[in-house]
Amino acid sequence: MNFRPDINGLRAWAVVPVVLFHFGVAGFSGGFVGVDIFFVISGFLMTGIIVPALTGSVAKPFSLWRFYLARAMRIWPALMAVCSVVLLLGWFGMTSLEYESLAKHVKSSLLFHSNHVYWREAGYFDADAHEKWLLHTWSLSVEWQFYLILPLILMLIWRLTHSQRALHASLWLGLVVSFGASLLLLSLKPSFAFYGLPSRAWEMLAGGLVFMLGSAQLRPVRRAGLIEALGWVSIVGSVLVFDQHWAWPGWFALLPVLGACMVLAAANARSWLSCHPVAQWLGTRSYSLYLWHWPVVVALRYADVLSEPWAVPLGLSVTVLLSMVSHRWVETWGRERLSRLSWQGQTSALVGASLLLVSISAFVMAQRGVSTRLDPAIERVAAEQGNVKTRRSECLTTSGAKSPACVHGGPQVAAVVLGDSHADAVTTAVAAASPTGMGVVDLSYTGCPVLFDTKYVETHASDNKDHRCAAFQLWVESYLQGVPRNVPLVIVNRAAAYALGPDYPFDGSLGRPVFYFDKFHEVASPQYLAEFANRLTQSICRFAAHRPVYVVKPIPEMNQHVPKFVARGMILGQDRQVSRPLAEHLKRHAFVIKAYEDAQKNCGAKLLDPYPWLCPGGLCAGMDHGMPLYHDDDHLSERGNRRLVPMFRSMFAPARDL
Repeated sequence: MNFRPDINGLRAWAVVPVVLFHFGVAGFSGGFVGVDIFFVISGFLMTGIIVPALTGSVAKPFSLWRFYLARAMRIWPALMAVCSVVLLLGWFGMTSLEYESLAKHVKSSLLFHSNHVYWREAGYFDADAHEKWLLHTWSLSVEWQFYLILPLILMLIWRLTHSQRALHASLWLGLVVSFGASLLLLSLKPSFAFYGLPSRAWEMLAGGLVFMLGSAQLRPVRRAGLIEALGWVSIVGSVLVFDQHWAWPGWFALLPVLGACMVLAAANARSWLSCHPVAQWLGTRSYSLYLWHWPVVVALRYADVLSEPWAVPLGLSVTVLLSMVSHRWVETWGRERLSRLSWQGQTSALVGASLLLVSISAFVMAQRGVSTRLDPAIERVAAEQGNVKTRRSECLTTSGAKSPACVHGGPQVAAVVLGDSHADAVTTAVAAASPTGMGVVDLSYTGCPVLFDTKYVETHASDNKDHRCAAFQLWVESYLQGVPRNVPLVIVNRAAAYALGPDYPFDGSLGRPVFYFDKFHEVASPQYLAEFANRLTQSICRFAAHRPVYVVKPIPEMNQHVPKFVARGMILGQDRQVSRPLAEHLKRHAFVIKAYEDAQKNCGAKLLDPYPWLCPGGLCAGMDHGMPLYHDDDHLSERGNRRLVPMFRSMFAPARDL
């Protein structure tokens, strides 16, 4: 195909929003749509390579292997450079847990199935995803999977029909099926819908159809100009309007996809938006810009400086510099050197280099991150993120409407612990506090506070469609009918998070409720918080009508993943301390504590106050004698929950006295 400056400039309009979105620059909340634009461009170009060669419109016949080799020469060298650099940096700057995870991601990126790995680990917009150094390679995996399949299908159809109309129809059929799959998966498995080829192929097929249709129908030029203008409005509007809370992809993705299709169809080689020298410069380096920007973002977050005013300008500058070096000395120089080899030599060089990196990654994984690289003190701190109760995977409910009702401690039941993952985190402390020979029943359910009649706000970040919190509360009521009424119920909730959103300073979901009741609320208004608190009180009293109920005031939340944050600081030579003022914690949870106090007043529920043990002197500590008390940012570890044993022991004092 002849060089199209408008396509090169459109690449710039795809990569710049993505980069600025990831750096958190205001005004680019929908910058992630740049990936959708890249998919449209890829579909257009790949169809433009395959179809003319199949149909004889160009002199050289289509070669499947040479097609794959050309794609590998384009994608692999710069990708291998990025993977090599992050592996090298990780050797000196990552704990064994993080380095093992990085090696897994390097391997999956080079073998082009990282999209499958990431959808199983975290949603693209989840906080955990922000620490994955190669998260952005999911889109390369999707494209490569598309490159593998598209020519095979088109070759088969052409061999059977020798009809361009059949090729055209097959693209339309694929688009309709893929778009339907996108809508279906978005309701069933949103994370897979975001990362998966079945729900993304339609975007690339849309670009392919633009090539098949051509631009003849856009003449006269006035019509082409109007369509181009509508395309740019769609693209810019998508970047400005959408944000991470929109379900993606699906109906909304039509706007940037159609916008990119219209710009491609217009084929305006003199567009001031795409053919400007700056757009051309950025478009030429768009692949390297895309590859290098995300590791820079993660590095700034790793060093805990991304929120500093100088961090984003520095990060953008480093990204541009790295992309210039990568484009000149990896993409261009590497392609020139490879082009001098025979196709067998090109294949051997690319596959050999990739397999070398894959082998290194496999070694790191086999050695569990090679823990001997770092000071053992660092590894001990980092290992606290795994310091959870030994039966957690067995006993913490994550789906369905029933609990395994594990018993911790002795066989005779001294108490029942009910609540979400914060309840799970303290269950063993309750068991340790119970009278000798007695134990506690564990009814913990992740993401499920003690609230009746809730409706879960579905988001793209949740793939668990069998999460049935409301049904679980009804099951608990039924289960407790078989437990003697003198056995107390201990309630532990991370209640505020369901009303206000996770307490991350960089998380856009702050203030967006997770649950609603009769009426959906977009934000946690005062009216919503009042309703939430009232429902919380009523739910506690519903249980208190049948047995003694003890409610633990909200466990303090840290603003950092404590083990990771402190261990990284040790690697960087920093003495990081994690704490939070009790007053700040109480302010965030005031409406929850008020609900608990109302339950105490209305139905005799008893409150357990963890703050004398967790927040002495008015400061809630995340560390004790150099070791984390939390296994993440808000869940107490097995080390941390032991601080609460005296509090829970007071609950059993009458039984001990007897």
